Amino acid sequence: MFLFRTVPWLILLSAALGAQDTATIVGAVVDSRDSGVAGAEVSLRDVGRGAVRQTTTSAGGRYAFDALPPGDYELEVSKDGFKKVKVGSIRLLGRDRRSFVLELSAKPAPPDNVLEEPTSGISFDPASSTGLDRAFSEFLPLMSRRIPSLLLLAPGLLPSGPVPNANGLAPGANYITVDGANTPAAELSGVAFDAVQVVDVQASAAAPEFGRTAGAQVAVTTRSGANEFHGSFFGHFRNRGWAANDWLANSQGLARGELRHRNLGAAAGGPLLKPRRYLRPASEALHG
Repeated sequence: MFLFRTVPWLILLSAALGAQDTATIVGAVVDSRDSGVAGAEVSLRDVGRGAVRQTTTSAGGRYAFDALPPGDYELEVSKDGFKKVKVGSIRLLGRDRRSFVLELSAKPAPPDNVLEEPTSGISFDPASSTGLDRAFSEFLPLMSRRIPSLLLLAPGLLPSGPVPNANGLAPGANYITVDGANTPAAELSGVAFDAVQVVDVQASAAAPEFGRTAGAQVAVTTRSGANEFHGSFFGHFRNRGWAANDWLANSQGLARGELRHRNLGAAAGGPLLKPRRYLRPASEALHG
């Protein structure tokens, strides 16, 4: 048996990802009396790509950034007469909705307020969701390097056919998207595992903009390149010479069956035109 799964090219524009699979950051900038600070400069930096988005707080001190690709970010706030505040190591997954309330204190007391510890903010998403990113799944002993195997790690999902089911409903009740595009369940295994950035699973109480069906809402976001070139290669090998016979076969005097498993793949990524265009090809092949 031979199965070939490949993503021959993935050229992702930072602003072209499906809007429903991106993240949102909102919040407010306040002073020591919890009053909103109007006119503060708020910047959000994508650590991997170096892209920076900027906005100015409203009269009530509020700000918002939407359509954010999954990844690591740094948030910075500044205003004349106040010390600068910087929040680093913000990790966003697909469909994340995070809120940050930042307090500015008056100058001249140096240094600036810098929060270097990883933080996730406060989630204001009413949905119960599970974000399965690469840091979570890359080294897990999955039975196969396929997205359906990864989905079984989310609470409330049970194995059933090509994809798990949720809430006791048939797998056909699930709604699956890859980079915002509706994708049939049978094609989900065709996405190379190394091409996946994050899989967001909402098994219940999905928000109106996501809950198109009664089953699980599965949003797959593929990886894009960063400002530096990176690559990887993997190989999984199994054959009958490395596997013991099972107890039932031994009890009946039966020899070990045939076992040949070779799973090979590679991925690479980097910039085409900083900071807007990136390349991330990935290929995977399974021989059995």
